[in-house]
Formats: sequence, structure tokens, C-alpha cells
Amino acid sequence: MNLFKNKQTKFVAISFEEGLAKIAYVILQEGHFVLQNTVTLENHEFDNFLKTTKENEFIVVSTFQVFYQAVLSLPPAQDKYLRTLSEIEVRKNYTEVKDFSFFYDVLGETQHEGKKVKDTFVFAVDYEEIHSIIERFSKYNKTIVALYPSVLTLPTLFSSIDSSLNEILLCVLDTGNNKTLFLLKDGKPCFVRVTQSGRPGIDAPDIDNINMTINYFRQTLRLSPSKVIFIGTTGHKYGSVPDLVVPAMGLEYPSNVIDQTESIAECIIPLSAVLSYKDILWGNLLPPAYQTLKTQKTVLFWSTLLLLLFSFIGAGYTALTVSEIPDLKAKINSARKEIAEKQPILKEYGSINSELQKIMPLITYMNKAIASPDTQQVLAAFNFLPMQNIRINSIQINSPDSKLTIRLQGIVLANNFTDMDTSYRKLIDTIKSTKSLEITTQSIDIKEMNFVIEIKWKI
Repeated sequence: MNLFKNKQTKFVAISFEEGLAKIAYVILQEGHFVLQNTVTLENHEFDNFLKTTKENEFIVVSTFQVFYQAVLSLPPAQDKYLRTLSEIEVRKNYTEVKDFSFFYDVLGETQHEGKKVKDTFVFAVDYEEIHSIIERFSKYNKTIVALYPSVLTLPTLFSSIDSSLNEILLCVLDTGNNKTLFLLKDGKPCFVRVTQSGRPGIDAPDIDNINMTINYFRQTLRLSPSKVIFIGTTGHKYGSVPDLVVPAMGLEYPSNVIDQTESIAECIIPLSAVLSYKDILWGNLLPPAYQTLKTQKTVLFWSTLLLLLFSFIGAGYTALTVSEIPDLKAKINSARKEIAEKQPILKEYGSINSELQKIMPLITYMNKAIASPDTQQVLAAFNFLPMQNIRINSIQINSPDSKLTIRLQGIVLANNFTDMDTSYRKLIDTIKSTKSLEITTQSIDIKEMNFVIEIKWKI
């Protein structure tokens, strides 16, 4: 779901901070984020809010008190393998939980013991804590579109600080009795620590914790923050803190935020989630199955709608078919009556057909005889007979398969072979010159001068 397509888009972001739920209503309009309203609820009031609100989708931020964080030195593998490698390392070190949700962010490539590695920041939270947040919203049929830790969303607010992306900054988030310290390098979190405090605001013990954390960075991580940035309701009070070992300043709010509530400091965390939403989808701590739940619901909704549509079409077709049943019954009854009336005719036809079958052989024979070629025409074709020196002893006419064949048997009257050949050839040529006759076989006995000629009638 791309929430940034529309010209005006509404967001509702909720931040859970030490027993409080802080809600920010924000509109994105022409590149500006307008903070329209803010609400702060006690934990026991929040369920009633979910029950009564008309909003259905929320961006959720939590300032987790229990988590696992580390900078891992991973092999320079492709990005598609880094998540698996990160999960293996987290599972190896975060042994106190059975399952967890986490995100990772590559800080850069460095050399470690002579090998190139990818320094990767990981942040993991016990899945039971994630599940308890999801269940709270699901109970009222509300959807969480993203769930982030505050240390991931808050860095978006530092874009207005000069050169902040090139500096190492220590940020201090004051949520009341706890202070969340997180280190930013090149605008990315690389260390997170939560310290307990006696009360809201920054007092001497908090200053000591901050200074000790800075010394830890310098000695162990070889990183030296150039500024301390205070965030929260007390952040604007600390433009200068003499006891800190580095300069301090309050958070400056981004110029593209329009505050209509005068309570931006109280809801800075949910506001930061809205500002960074489109850029940190990769940091969403929601389980993958839950992230696809909305898509599954949409598919199920449209599938159900199509099923209902087809059901209505089927019901209409069935109703139409049912309305045609009386006409069909009338047509069937009419056909049955007509068949009954024709039964005597069919019976009489059967009887006549039986009698006809008895005389069919004779009819077939007569038809065949009638269809045979006219023998008179055949005999007329032999009008060249008799011929000189030729005596025809027999003419045999056959008609196999209604085709006439003629067999001539005779003798050549000659005193010598030459006269015999001349007379026989003249007979053969005469037959060939007759268009309706075709010689198929011929033979002559030279000694006896007898001949046999078989001819086919071509008409």
C-alpha cells in the first residue's frame, strides 16, 4: 500500500511510551506534514479509544525497554543473504527469547582483521512483546500498517541540523522515568542504551550517565560524538549543559512540519514515524504473515464479492429456468400425445416393411438387369462383321458388375502365314478404330489360325 500517492493523505500514528499512548493526526498535503491534532491517553484508556475510533489503520511506534542491539561484522555477501546471516547472529546471542522480530541496516564496509566486512546494525525485540501489541489492535479489528522502534524513526528529525549526516550524534530521548540514548553515525543508529531516571527531565544522574556513555564510545567503539541532542518535552530546555563533556542542544523540528496543536514536543515520536514511513519500510517489526494479512483480507473480500455475484447470477438463471418449466412440460405432453397418435402408423409401416424385405432380392435383381447396358447397341458396334477371310465362330457377351465384356472367337481363312497376319491385323485395327470398343486381351494360334479377342464396352 502506497500511502503517498494521493495529493492529500491522512495518517494516524501512535507511540507507546511508559504507560502512555500518544496519538498524532497528520495530513500530508503538497509536501508539508500538518499536525492537526494530538491526544495523550493512559494505558487503561487506550482500549476504549480503539473501540470507538473510526480510524482503521495505524502506524505504531514503541520505545522498547527490553531489546537486543549490536553492530555485526558480516561477510560482504549480497543483500539477499544479509538478513539470514543477521538472524543467525542474533539467535546466537539473544538466547533468552524463543523467537524475535528484528531489522538490520548496513552501516558500511570496513576492514576487520585484514578482511573486508559489512558493519551491520541489528535491533531485535521479543516476539511476545510484538504479539501483545498486535493482539491489542486485532481485538477491535484495527490494522497496524507498520510497527517501529522509536530509535529508527527519530533520526528523520535531524535533517534540519546543519551537517548532521556527516557528524556523530548522541541523542537523548526523555520519555519520563527512562532515558533512551542512541548513537547516530551518518544519520543511522548504531548503538542503543536505556537508562533509568528518578523523574522526567534531565538531572545530575542523567548527565553522569550521558558522560559515561560518551566515554564508552570513545574507548570501546572508537567513536566520539560531536553533539548531544535532547528530544522530548524537556528537550528544548537544554540549549546548553555545562557539565556535559560535549556541546548539547535541543531538537530543531523539520521545516516541512506545520504544527496546528502547539504540542509537537509531546508527540514528536509518532510524528517522526509519519515523516519516515515511506523511507523505512524495511525496518517494520511486524511478522511477515501479519504484513500480508491486509492483502489476504482484500483478496478474500473481492473473492467473496465475486462469489456472491455469481450466486446472484446463478439464482437468476435458475429462476428463469424454473419459469420455463411449465412451457417445457406442455411441450413434452404435446410430444407424447403426438407420438401416441402415430403409433398405429408406425405399426403399419413395420408390417409393410417386413413384406417389402421378402421381395427385395427380386427387386434388386430387376434393378440390376434394367441398369445393364443395351446388348443391341453392343452388337450394332460390330457392323464391320463379316470381314474378308475372317470367320466368327462365337460372340459371348458378359456383364460383371454392370460392365459389358465381349469375347470373340474365330478363325482366319488364309493359305499362308502372310495372308493370315494381314487379315488378323486388319480385324484388330478395325476393332481399335471403333470408339465404343477397347481390346483388353488378344491371342492367335498360328498353326490352327484360331484367335480369341476380349473386348471391353466403353459406353
